[in-house]
Amino acid sequence: KQWYQRRVRGCLKRMMNSIVGLVVISRSFGITLRHRLGIHSLSLLRKRVSSGDSLPYLRSSFGLKGLNNTTVRFLHQQSIAKESADSTHVENESADSRHVENDEEYEKRILRDKKEKEKKEEQKKKLMADYLMFQSDIKFKTGSYLIEKCKEAGGESSLIIALQVFEDLMQNRVKVTIKQFSDLMFLSNEFDPIQTLKLYHQMAHFKIKFDQTTFAMVAYAARKTDTVGIAVKLSQLLVSGSFAFLPSTTVCSDLLAILRKFNIPMEVFLLMNFMIKNNIEFDQSCFLDVIQSFVGPKAKESGHIIYSHFLKSNFQSSEIIVNHLTQMFATFDQVNKSLEIFESFPNPSIEFYNDIIYLCAKNKRLQYAIELYNRLANNTTTNNNTNTPTPNQTTLINTLTVASRLGPSALQTGEQIHQTAKQLHLDKDINLLNSLITMYVHCGDSYKALHVYNELTTSNVQANDATFSQVLQICARIGESAFPIGQYVHNQVVQRKMDSRIELVNELIRMYTECGEPQTSLQLYDDMNKRRTTPDNLTFVYILHTCAQIGPSAFERGKQVHQELLKEKLHKKSNAIEALANMYMSCGGPQSVLEFFDEDISKYPRYFDITLETAFTLLSACRLTQSAQHTRKIHHRIALTGKLVADKRFQKYLRDTYLVVGEKEEAMKL
Repeated sequence: KQWYQRRVRGCLKRMMNSIVGLVVISRSFGITLRHRLGIHSLSLLRKRVSSGDSLPYLRSSFGLKGLNNTTVRFLHQQSIAKESADSTHVENESADSRHVENDEEYEKRILRDKKEKEKKEEQKKKLMADYLMFQSDIKFKTGSYLIEKCKEAGGESSLIIALQVFEDLMQNRVKVTIKQFSDLMFLSNEFDPIQTLKLYHQMAHFKIKFDQTTFAMVAYAARKTDTVGIAVKLSQLLVSGSFAFLPSTTVCSDLLAILRKFNIPMEVFLLMNFMIKNNIEFDQSCFLDVIQSFVGPKAKESGHIIYSHFLKSNFQSSEIIVNHLTQMFATFDQVNKSLEIFESFPNPSIEFYNDIIYLCAKNKRLQYAIELYNRLANNTTTNNNTNTPTPNQTTLINTLTVASRLGPSALQTGEQIHQTAKQLHLDKDINLLNSLITMYVHCGDSYKALHVYNELTTSNVQANDATFSQVLQICARIGESAFPIGQYVHNQVVQRKMDSRIELVNELIRMYTECGEPQTSLQLYDDMNKRRTTPDNLTFVYILHTCAQIGPSAFERGKQVHQELLKEKLHKKSNAIEALANMYMSCGGPQSVLEFFDEDISKYPRYFDITLETAFTLLSACRLTQSAQHTRKIHHRIALTGKLVADKRFQKYLRDTYLVVGEKEEAMKL
């Protein structure tokens, strides 16, 4: 008994220096405090607790004189709480089981669980006893046996014992072989992959060569912990031929996954070539990681290599790989190759169709996208081809995007999509309805777009920001006849408490200006401070257009907005310069525009662009004031960027301006 207490005390001195250490060890080993301290009788512990002398007993009998009353009491409470939680869990599980199992099955299961629990406890006790024996005589053979037994037992507690054994071996300079590293990595990969990487560094320090098992476990740990440095190192060692073995497909998959995640295409390319050269089989994840790593025209050669290897593999029927191949070739500017791969794939799913339609919209293959949709729509109408899938919400939204880009020529297709949405009962989806509104606007039928919004409101579909913004844009485009709808939308925005969102405020200002209510626009602009809404560049542009529409009476207000633009440092935006020139021309006359040019535009650095509309406004002011000097200044300023000089419309207008101001020689040069 004295020998046992002495060994326990020596172990506790190293492993229980702090309260946290003791609690962690207690939990991880799954052994209660009373077992750890040698009090195997629960009744004895309860008796001492009830008598009030448990603290002196724990401290004096088991060598814990370094712990104060608070520490010992805390550890004791943790132990009792754990026992209580375990018993409650067992009781709850028992109560639930009685409802689904009969008495005989329930008793068998309880007995089986009890035996398994007893077996695990017995393994832990035996491991602990063996470890205490190992402490008295640290030898390689005993340590190796202990680590192997911990591997067989499994569990986090076994990992802690195995690591302690390993540390003792290292401290006593006992040589450790690859077998012990392998067993430890097997345990730590399940509970603590970072510990596997620490063991990897120790192997490198002691120059212990990897075998296939340890290499696989380090690669797995690197993937689990996203340690890209180790993954790159392992990949480079493989490619350079530093190992006498070939890795498995799973190991290569782990390395490719982390290299792809951290975007290291060169290492992916080298590892891919290594796998092809050594006939290491690719699985689906290997193909996906390699394909996703090759993006852009510079990776074209690598992409063709993996595609050639794919054609020799057994994964040609894998839709997800074929889909990623089409996306890869699209990044190489080889959209025709992507479409060829798609057409050669038998029976693609609707998700594959959706991705190809989106790819076509992105790469300006709009007519082909419409043809794909018609193929799906015809199947929906006739039900002849069972292999062609039915379009879904994503299909309709992607095709509406294509129709919006095609313009009025795709109006019939857009109307067909509208009817298909009703047939498939998708006409109450807000994203699809927003796409329909956008399509009708771009196809030149604003009234049908408003009709879609009317259907939306009558069917109790809740509109969002995009819906309100699009409808307000339509009202601004139509003008005064759409003013009642714009007012209705404004009321809806206020009711939904969305009137502080800057995007909607901008569209409201624009709508009221275009619908003939510029004073309301100014009022909205003034109310922005009350709602604590910060104006952006577009807000200033729209309010300057409002001032220009009002005329000379709003000139002072326009100059005030100009000062606010200067304060916010937004005055050098091209659309802001255009709006300011228009405001000065409409409110202050041509002379004020030329003054604006002298004081602001002429002082901007040369890389600031002047738009064509701004140039027309400035040259118009020169014509009205007959100022040849300003015409030459404006010509010189625009020539600095060189973008408008080659524009035929600008050249013609500039030549006519020189003729109007009496500079025929300059006009002849143009």
